Amino acid sequence: MIRKKYNKIIAVLVASFIIGSTFVGCANKTASAEVTSTTVTAEQSKNTTLLGKVKGIDGSKITISLGEEITTTNSNTANGQGQNSAPPDKPVGETNTQNNNSAPLDKTAGDQSVDGQGTGDNSGTPPEMPQGDGAPGIGNSSTTTFKTNGEEKTIEIKNEGIISVAKGSKAIAGTLADITIGEILSIDYDSTGNVSGVTVKSNNATYTGGAQTGKLTLTATYSANGETKTSANEKITATTADQNGVLAANGGNINISGASINKSGDTTSEDECNFYGVNSGVVAAGASNITISDSTINTDSEGSNGIFATGDASIINVSNVTINTTKNSSRGLDATYNGTIIAKNTKVNTQGTHCAGLATDRGEGTVHLTDGTVKTTGTDSPAIYSTGNITAKDSNLTATGSEAAVVEGKNSITLNNCTISGEKKNGVMLYQSMSGDSGVGTSYFNMTGGTLTSVEGALFFITNTDSEINLKGATLKNSSGVLLNAAATSRWGNQGSNGGNVTLNADSQTLEGAITCDNISTVILNLKNNSTLISTINTDKTAKSVTVALDKTSTWTVTGTSYIAVLSDEDTDLSNIKDNGNIIYYDASNSTNSWLGGKTITLSGGGELKPLQ
Repeated sequence: MIRKKYNKIIAVLVASFIIGSTFVGCANKTASAEVTSTTVTAEQSKNTTLLGKVKGIDGSKITISLGEEITTTNSNTANGQGQNSAPPDKPVGETNTQNNNSAPLDKTAGDQSVDGQGTGDNSGTPPEMPQGDGAPGIGNSSTTTFKTNGEEKTIEIKNEGIISVAKGSKAIAGTLADITIGEILSIDYDSTGNVSGVTVKSNNATYTGGAQTGKLTLTATYSANGETKTSANEKITATTADQNGVLAANGGNINISGASINKSGDTTSEDECNFYGVNSGVVAAGASNITISDSTINTDSEGSNGIFATGDASIINVSNVTINTTKNSSRGLDATYNGTIIAKNTKVNTQGTHCAGLATDRGEGTVHLTDGTVKTTGTDSPAIYSTGNITAKDSNLTATGSEAAVVEGKNSITLNNCTISGEKKNGVMLYQSMSGDSGVGTSYFNMTGGTLTSVEGALFFITNTDSEINLKGATLKNSSGVLLNAAATSRWGNQGSNGGNVTLNADSQTLEGAITCDNISTVILNLKNNSTLISTINTDKTAKSVTVALDKTSTWTVTGTSYIAVLSDEDTDLSNIKDNGNIIYYDASNSTNSWLGGKTITLSGGGELKPLQ
């Protein structure tokens, strides 16, 4: 169950994740970046530190929008409501064609989280809001927002040794893989105007803090409380309710190998197990570190996550580990409150309801998986559920009872050379629950290479959020024939303003399937570098706005009558539109279409590009 999730504190380590020397010190940084500037000169940069939000990435060249951080204090609120206020009313009046009344993804039935498509009637109670003391961690919190100033700067990083990643009060060594679009970077310049350090601070420019400890005291069969311990080839068993198998707390350090860790005994508090790791197999809390290798973790109880990292600077390194969870609310790898899990050669299998394989929750967190396998079979248990920052590389991920992946709020999932599939509802869901679970902002899904497969619904479904999908050279498979659906549902947000807004950027990418959109939702399609779109767009003429932008090397094969607001095409003779005799209607009143002169243009296949009357 991923429930009350809160705003992000740190960066997502995304793009093409490469683990490398994760704990190598960051002290010996040298100036190793060539700098170009659009509005800030090298002279102005000497002996300064600049803050910027990543706008573009081209290999080792990073373009940032400069600005400043503004911090405000939120008192006893969750998504604009008082701590003891009632939940928001459920929107009414939407008429849809798909009825999806099942429990939400990776959440308890009481939370009523995501399900259904924008053209589906998703009836049910609205999401629960925190109530008084029953929701630990809510109260006064600070929110830091990044405000751009209109200036930009581009740096080229040739030596990754100058990159570090903020982890609460600590920093760990980073790589280019730790930098992605939307992140906040702090860039240090030396007296010669050269870059001497780049620190990844946060993702998507808004993050909040909250309580990092729960009401129950963490206990375990094997623990290190502010000390260092080593274990080899031990069998560790925890059978008591709310007891963990392995626990490092208060700056503790554990190095464990060859272990067999077994957990039974149901949790007494779903909040405590979901947010703070109570009742898990392995937990690091309070700026602690665990390294676990060549081990197995089996949990057979309610609310028993496999591996759990919680709190600033709590980091768990995992290698050659197999995790099996069998009961409900028992995720594989889970991080909260800025905790971090870095896993290699790891297998995750979950069987229960609300048991995502890779997950983040309240206070958000970071999870990385390389060369791993994830399989979830329970209802509403996606392979990945992100209210933080989750990356996977060279991994195979399967969900048979849910979507393949879900991003809630201003958070992200990044996949590199992964095979991922979902057999229920949709392929990838990007949404905002408006329950106070995650910060409002842009949801990101990034995929380079690999294969994404969905069996039901749209391959991509977007509702009640702004979102960005970045695809490069990925193979996309969808049985329903719907590539993308952006639409409101009757469950999330305020009626009339709860549509989905999505920008899909395709690079060397084939996109096939219908594009659907309702009257309060928008879609922007950007194709470059020999990308291909095979699609009917907005054939029912329902969209608020759809924009199609093609570079000279990319093509749109039109499979039916399409209605778009804007067409941008570097090939001004429109030879890269394969119309197949179909008509494309455009908005002649939109100034961006002025190059078309408001005319009806006959296309090469006998179809027409025609002003909408």
